[in-house]
Amino acid sequence: MKKVLAALLATVMVVALMPMTVLADDPKYTVKVTANDPTKGSVYLDDDQNKTEGEYVENASVTVHAEAASGYELIRFEENGIPQSVYSTSGTYDLSTINKNHTVKAVFAKTYTFIAYPFDENMGDVEVSNEFFYDQQNNALKAAENDTVTLTAIPKEGYTFAGWKTSEADESYVSTDESVDINVTDSFTYIAYFSVIQYNVTVSANPSEGGTATGGAIVDYNGSTTIKAMPNLGYEFVNWTIGDPTGPVLSTQKEFDFNSIKGNYDLIANFEKIKYAVVATSNDTSLGTVTLSETSPVEHGKTITITATPANNCHLDKWTENGTAVDPSKYTINADGSSTFTFEVTSEHTAIQAVFRDKYTVNIVAEPTEGGSVTGASSGEVTPNQEITLTAVPKTTDGYHFVKWSDNDQDVDASKLTTDSNGNSVYKFNVNEDHKVVAIFALNEYNVTAIVDPTTPNSSGTIERNKTTYYHGDTVVLTAKPATGFEFVEWTDGGQAVDASKVSTDANGNSVYTFTITEDHDNIVAVFKLKSYTITVNAGTGGTVVGPTAPVNHFEEITVTATPATGYSFVSWTENGSVKSTDAAYTFTVTGTCNLVANFSINQYAITLTDDGNGTTSGAGTYNHFADATVHASPNTGYHFDNWTENGSVIDGADADYNFRVYGPRTLKANFEINSYSINVTSDGHGAVEGGNTYNHFAIATVKATPDTGYSFAYWSENGTAVSYDAEYSFEVGGPHNLVANFVINTYVIAVTAGDHGSATTSGTYEHFKSITLTATPDTGYHFVSWTENGNVVSTSPSYTFTVTGARDLTANFAINYYTVKYVNDDGTVLQESQFSYGSNAYYQQQTTPTKKPTAQFTYTFAGWDNKVTLVTDDVTYTATYDYTINKYKITFANEDGSVLQTGELEYGKMPVYEKDTPTKASTVQETFTFAGWDKEITKVTGETVYTATYTAKAITKDDVNYKHFTVTFESNGGSEVVSQLVVDGGVAFKPEEPMRERYTFGGWYIDAALTKPFSFATVITSDITLYAKWIKGSQDVDATYAIVGSGSMSWSTGSGEDITVAVERSKDNDSIATHFKGVQIDGAELEYYNYELTDDNSGVIIRADALEGLAVGSHTITILYDDGKAEVELVIADANKPAETVEETTATEAGVGEIVNITTEKSSYLGLWIALAIVAGVVIAAFPIFIIKRRSLK
Repeated sequence: MKKVLAALLATVMVVALMPMTVLADDPKYTVKVTANDPTKGSVYLDDDQNKTEGEYVENASVTVHAEAASGYELIRFEENGIPQSVYSTSGTYDLSTINKNHTVKAVFAKTYTFIAYPFDENMGDVEVSNEFFYDQQNNALKAAENDTVTLTAIPKEGYTFAGWKTSEADESYVSTDESVDINVTDSFTYIAYFSVIQYNVTVSANPSEGGTATGGAIVDYNGSTTIKAMPNLGYEFVNWTIGDPTGPVLSTQKEFDFNSIKGNYDLIANFEKIKYAVVATSNDTSLGTVTLSETSPVEHGKTITITATPANNCHLDKWTENGTAVDPSKYTINADGSSTFTFEVTSEHTAIQAVFRDKYTVNIVAEPTEGGSVTGASSGEVTPNQEITLTAVPKTTDGYHFVKWSDNDQDVDASKLTTDSNGNSVYKFNVNEDHKVVAIFALNEYNVTAIVDPTTPNSSGTIERNKTTYYHGDTVVLTAKPATGFEFVEWTDGGQAVDASKVSTDANGNSVYTFTITEDHDNIVAVFKLKSYTITVNAGTGGTVVGPTAPVNHFEEITVTATPATGYSFVSWTENGSVKSTDAAYTFTVTGTCNLVANFSINQYAITLTDDGNGTTSGAGTYNHFADATVHASPNTGYHFDNWTENGSVIDGADADYNFRVYGPRTLKANFEINSYSINVTSDGHGAVEGGNTYNHFAIATVKATPDTGYSFAYWSENGTAVSYDAEYSFEVGGPHNLVANFVINTYVIAVTAGDHGSATTSGTYEHFKSITLTATPDTGYHFVSWTENGNVVSTSPSYTFTVTGARDLTANFAINYYTVKYVNDDGTVLQESQFSYGSNAYYQQQTTPTKKPTAQFTYTFAGWDNKVTLVTDDVTYTATYDYTINKYKITFANEDGSVLQTGELEYGKMPVYEKDTPTKASTVQETFTFAGWDKEITKVTGETVYTATYTAKAITKDDVNYKHFTVTFESNGGSEVVSQLVVDGGVAFKPEEPMRERYTFGGWYIDAALTKPFSFATVITSDITLYAKWIKGSQDVDATYAIVGSGSMSWSTGSGEDITVAVERSKDNDSIATHFKGVQIDGAELEYYNYELTDDNSGVIIRADALEGLAVGSHTITILYDDGKAEVELVIADANKPAETVEETTATEAGVGEIVNITTEKSSYLGLWIALAIVAGVVIAAFPIFIIKRRSLK
């Protein structure tokens, strides 16, 4: 109240003084002050905390004061919406020489401290935008809530920005942008991290096979690395050059320190090949001669072919080097008998010799020797074209049989075999080469079938065997294991009981049948049967039992029954003292012998006594069946015993002492009756009485005296003596009474009280029925309201007349005058309508500031009321006024999955612009996606809008559906860019267009950066992979050709399940053949990639049997495709279920003499052609036919 009066006094003084300083003709200007949020702080004029608006003469001065609320700070003053100070620490704003209207706003907000610094000042600095408070106490900057702080990281020379962290303990960066905008919502710390600039020093060898280069590294600015060149065998180091082999020479040292690095370098270690002497001779020039394809000495790594040509009726036995036989797999024997020994020259070869012979060796073997023998010929040397007939004779008495013939480690075709009269296999052949012939025998395999007797349940037992497969002479061990509840009976074999000498018992008691097998055993049976047990039942005292009388089978369910005698109850079934069941009829499944006892107990009964509350009883308790019981009833004082009742019925003849025999539980009640007396009441004539009656002993009698109108009760008397002064008298009855009620006339006090701001008639005492008048007089400025009694209005007249009928406490009430004060919005809506007393300060009572509904374009802020708020002297209305701002809306560009691509706020009416990278959508296993635009047309801002990216879908090829994908990345090593590929798991990459590099020829793709392992585009992709381009200095080799290694034909039988391998050789740079591989065709139709794969050394292609099974019997063409050529071979498919045809054809020998040759083939029409081609191939093809047929599973 004191503050209000002070404010009123200050206002009166200002008003009183104003006429003294204002001239009638001086112009006046309005100064109005507001706060951005009244809850955050207040603002006022001229040291008057209630003054928010005033008029001032021209050139006057005024000070605006701002006081922040707890938890907030003054941020700045704004005049007419324009900031006048930023992060001002002053709470005042001076307006001097006023010559216009001013609207000043004090902006308050929460503030937060922040710190921004570089982690290492030697690497860079941090720049903070705008002005902010400096909080000296916390040694930090301070910003207002929702302000934007822009931090910029500035790296120093030799360093680059890495990222921002909010704590030195953070493991990852919150941002990698050099400049970040932070919306202040709390205190924060930002630390700028920098890293040293690094350069890439790469090293490579030229040529790559010439040696290795090490020391390539990522080096810090001005750092160093040790470079080392190591030539391979056959090469020598030349020098280090920069950029390419012909670039500037950096060093001629193999190893040196490369210092002060300030850029990226590509260093080349250059090597040259060494040449070696190659010398080859014949063991006997009369038996054969030797020629070389290259003149000695030969360059390291070059392939040389040495050809041995035998004389007539001679052949090459072997090649030797330094006296040691050369592995036969390293040379070939051609159709014309000549031999070619081809190898890569990597060292001196001065002692190579071709060893010729004029005979062949035949080695005949039985395997195993104990399995049989071979008759018809013996091992030794034979002349060419000698016919040999061999017979395989198995030792059937020892359980062996013939399996197959093997000749030179190859199975002999069944078409070359016959059978003699004894059923033995016969192999006949002509000797034109060395032979190692093996007759293969094997032990007989026998069937052993052992089962559990099918006449017993399936779960009666099991049979365990020591093996799954039995051969002649093996020991068979069968163990019979009965199941729970069963026991073994016997073994039978072929329907006959097994001899006891062949049966034993193991450590677990199981029956074991053991014998040596020499034939099939198809009917061995193990017989089991159920176990049976004796069940004994006995009865204890007090009952009888019933149980089984004969043995009971295992698993059988039985019931034993116990019956208690009269007066007894069943307790439990026990076995060896342990309770098995508390059910008299006990049902259980038999699993062994049982000895059960039924237990009984005599019955006991409770004799329970109760009473009606007017006495006591004794004799209650627990009694055995047939026992005698006595109970007694004793009445309380004033009562007498009446009878015993049971279940509400009176027990005849039962006295207070009642004797009976117990046959069961009983509940007895003792009943009593009370004594009664007369109570008489009368009046002295001035009132009425009640309560006279007959009462039981100890009852509470209540008598009541009611006075006549105007009288009051005095006392109760008996025999002239007062006994109670209570009009309602209660007492305990102990006998008869005669009571009299006495009365007197009433007097009352009429109490009168005058409320504040008035007076009234004084108080007094009056008899019943007296008529009196009370008068109330209000003070000046107030009015009489009412007479009230106990808060209730009894009259609204200042003069109140009534008849006294009792004591009263009356109050005269007065009240001050009130006026209506309205607060309305600018649209006329009533915000508050309140009553205020005369002379009081009116105020806006709502908790929320008035608001004006925003439009799409504008948002309104309450600026105050249109009239100055003064003391209430009459009804008054105040209208809200508003400032406005242009609305901003959140505009979001989102990806199809809802992720935000770009977001920000724009003012109403402005046009949004998408400034980020083109949106993308991740491919699925079915489709890839291309950005197609936004889901709606971009228009001027009228509200919050989300533009969602849309995409067009492109289906992925059928081979990719439902598979995981991996990325194949192409590192072109200085060449033109090659786009990465997304390849389905288990699929193959397609070969891209070759990259280009000036003055270089592309040398293929490799799977390692050292370019030592060429990559084949038939390789199945099962993980992400990076391929590296190889470059060869100079122009491209365009003369490469491909040839099948061996003859141009191969065979395959249906149903064999065998894969085939086709070996191919490239005429130039054969090591890179895998990089040129594209695929396989059969009869012009391309195979799927999963039907073939390259061999481990990349020299051939394995075609899977599944790809061949569907082909028709006959001739087919297999084409191996490369990006710069192809190789073809004929495939002849035979029906495995039909014998091969034997035809006679005449073929030309080198001497021109025709001879008859027996040839086994699956298709005879092509035989002559292939023989002629084979002779020609002996001259032009440099490799022995290698047709490898391997059995393998489809991967």
